[in-house]
Amino acid sequence: MAITKKKRTIDGVEYEVTQLGAKEGRALFVRISKMAGPVLGELAKLNMSRVMDSDISQIGPALDALTRNVSEEDLDVLCSKFAERSAYRDGKDWPELDRHFDEHFAGAYLRMIKWLLFCIEVNYADFFDAWKRAKAVAEANRAASRSESQTA
Repeated sequence: MAITKKKRTIDGVEYEVTQLGAKEGRALFVRISKMAGPVLGELAKLNMSRVMDSDISQIGPALDALTRNVSEEDLDVLCSKFAERSAYRDGKDWPELDRHFDEHFAGAYLRMIKWLLFCIEVNYADFFDAWKRAKAVAEANRAASRSESQTA
């Protein structure tokens, strides 16, 4: 598989995110998992396209978990690593986000969190898809067990 790029418009700004390589992505995923297991659990529940379309009603539990479980240093590492692999449309140009991060997100912290969610989606979508499928199977099995025990 090749490293891919994905684009998405978030609050009127178009971003292009390039996946991390496997080694860098693996290392960052371990860090994310250790620092933000509860955040990942909430992110797996989200309909990301609705979140990116400014429907922030879904993002509350993830933001709550984020504020309880992620340190300032953790957020800095995430932003720095993903900014190195991101660009945004500025007219006809695509400036690298890491060179303009401070002024680009000044006063736009919700957009920054949405961008981070997009970066996580681009890099770890297969993991979240598998997690959602496994969760759905487990829930179906529990429902079937309850149904069988009620009819017995």
